[in-house]
Amino acid sequence: MYQCYALEKQLADTFLNRAMFNVLVVLLHRPFVSDGDLHSNSSSIALDAFPKCSSAAFEIDHILKTYEKSFCLKTSRYIISYATYISAIIHVRLATQRYRGFEAHEALRRCLDVLDIHQSFCWDATTAKRVVDRLIVRMGVVLETEGPPDKASNLVLSNLDIDAIIRSFEQE
Repeated sequence: MYQCYALEKQLADTFLNRAMFNVLVVLLHRPFVSDGDLHSNSSSIALDAFPKCSSAAFEIDHILKTYEKSFCLKTSRYIISYATYISAIIHVRLATQRYRGFEAHEALRRCLDVLDIHQSFCWDATTAKRVVDRLIVRMGVVLETEGPPDKASNLVLSNLDIDAIIRSFEQE
């Protein structure tokens, strides 16, 4: 029995480490697409940085889906809440670029659901959810609450309006 528990704990820790890695990827590259000390006027730097942020956000979404199948989200560590928040911030920007059914909408909905769960035991999740909700309203993202999303598109970063995404970071 102890071996089973130890293996389960290692698996949970692996998910947490992967989530932390992807949070760090976003935190490392986000300053290059937002207004700040590291902001560059070169759009080629932003064109390189934002796809890394969005890939990390989708990886966090995949981690959330897989983690939820194996473990209870109500007992997860704080890093899951923080990773969810970081992922949601990127997914809001992606969701402004596509219609309902785009994977970013589905991932954003999942992030909001996880933050709702985490609000019962983590005060920071309440604040994070409030920030994400305000950003959704400000960016004009409409999330459908009923029915399955259409699976009509895949993530194609080359079709995104990167300038609009960069401006959305500058408005914060």
